[in-house]
Amino acid sequence: MTSSDWFPVQALLENCKTSSAGTISLGLALGYLGTIIPVIVIALTAYFSCRLLGFYGISLAALGMLANLPLIITTNVFGPISSNASAMINMVQLG
Repeated sequence: MTSSDWFPVQALLENCKTSSAGTISLGLALGYLGTIIPVIVIALTAYFSCRLLGFYGISLAALGMLANLPLIITTNVFGPISSNASAMINMVQLG
């Protein structure tokens, strides 16, 4: 999504030419747009869990979402490490 072909990237690029405050505001707004779908899904999950099983359903839904936490943390920690390692390998092969 960071390709210059995407409209949000083009809009941010044009905004960078005018002011830094506008760039910060638009960049923040674009970042918040990426959270709309997860927030809606979490809200719907909590609503339907409460309607079906009450607070017990909400607690089960929360535990189900927390089950993904180790995978997310591992990916976030290991991603930059593997990226740096591949960059170092490429430097060694080229040099």
